[in-house]
Amino acid sequence: MANFFKNKAKVILLIYLILIAAFIIYGLAFMTMYSNIHVIYKVSEAGEISFPTAMNVQMKSTKASNYFTNLYFNNSNNLPDGLIKGSFVANYAQTVYDYNIALNNYNDYLITVGIVSLIAVAFMYIFSNNSRRIYYKSNVVIGVIAPLVVLVMSLVAMIISFSVMSGFTQNETLYKTVSILYDTKYQSMSASATLRNMPADEFLELASGVNVVGILISMLASIVLIGYSVFVSIFTITKYKKTEKERKEIIERAVAAND
Repeated sequence: MANFFKNKAKVILLIYLILIAAFIIYGLAFMTMYSNIHVIYKVSEAGEISFPTAMNVQMKSTKASNYFTNLYFNNSNNLPDGLIKGSFVANYAQTVYDYNIALNNYNDYLITVGIVSLIAVAFMYIFSNNSRRIYYKSNVVIGVIAPLVVLVMSLVAMIISFSVMSGFTQNETLYKTVSILYDTKYQSMSASATLRNMPADEFLELASGVNVVGILISMLASIVLIGYSVFVSIFTITKYKKTEKERKEIIERAVAAND
């Protein structure tokens, strides 16, 4: 058992790095999952946000795209439950915009968690937690603080994911409907009566890929980082205790050599 704590640090920290790298990669992939739930908006010189009614408005944000005016619900006879005829801008643009901002902020935070976690584990390598056969106090300090940073940030990410998922489920029909109207592969359909007059159930079936699966995966990834961070902390403390006798002998020999 003692040998496990002496020899396995390199593998344990390598796995930690792999998990964090996977988290960062997923955070980058997450950007594309809900990219069709967007609204083009204008920002005035005073910082006021407005939703344009013309397609050729100059975009002020790269996080918004494909705004189809004069198509939203104005002529639909079979709207999904919960949606009404009329101007999309007047009735729904603000809701979609607010959720888009929430998704962007959540995505940015996922990337931040990954980068900060990577830096935290890098410090463990700097202090040689991966290679030292015997741990000293400096190894314990960094071996507890670094995983704690990862744990706290991952915990916040998990909490935020609940909020983002709740926001989606509250307006799921709207986001699925909008996703089809924004999706470039349905633009030709959007310009015809086919899509606008499609029965609601068929309409939403086209948008079945717009769901909370991506958020659930990010939540699970956060839980994995939390659990592994706890494990790394326990491993560090245990290894320090297991090597206490050898550490004392080394210190005693060093003191004797200097006398």
